[in-house]
Amino acid sequence: MSGFSKYMLDYLAREDVFRPEAGVGGRGVARRYSFADIVVLRALRQICKDRGRIRHLRVALSTFRDEFGPIEVGQRIDQLLFVQGGELCLRTAEQADCELRTGQLAFSFVVDLDRLTQEVSASLIVDSKNNVVRLEPSKAKEAEAIRQKVWAAVRQKREQRRGAA
Repeated sequence: MSGFSKYMLDYLAREDVFRPEAGVGGRGVARRYSFADIVVLRALRQICKDRGRIRHLRVALSTFRDEFGPIEVGQRIDQLLFVQGGELCLRTAEQADCELRTGQLAFSFVVDLDRLTQEVSASLIVDSKNNVVRLEPSKAKEAEAIRQKVWAAVRQKREQRRGAA
């Protein structure tokens, strides 16, 4: 269920990167994983699958467990785990990103392309008969107002330079 092989789970436990919350038996005794363990292991597996590295995970996972607490069956989680520059990071519902190992705030730029596509599409009028795309009238008016404002500042600077010369 975790997505890792038994050997990788052994390695993670041996290197003290990830140990199950439910406890570990002695030599030859099967490990018992909680629901939260499986969720975290699947997240780590996805990170590894996407070419992330298991580096600094021992401290990062400990911090994650301390801050987040137990994960229950059916619980909604408004946080994202991601890797940035080799560090395991957490994005909260408030859109704050931080490195789990150090607590340092992280800068990451994630763009929801679907939302942007929908916004742009809502601003356009497509005339497929004439193969023409133009701005919706209210958006065209907004764009012209912005253009005039930008060019007014440019014109003013040009006039000041001419007056000084």
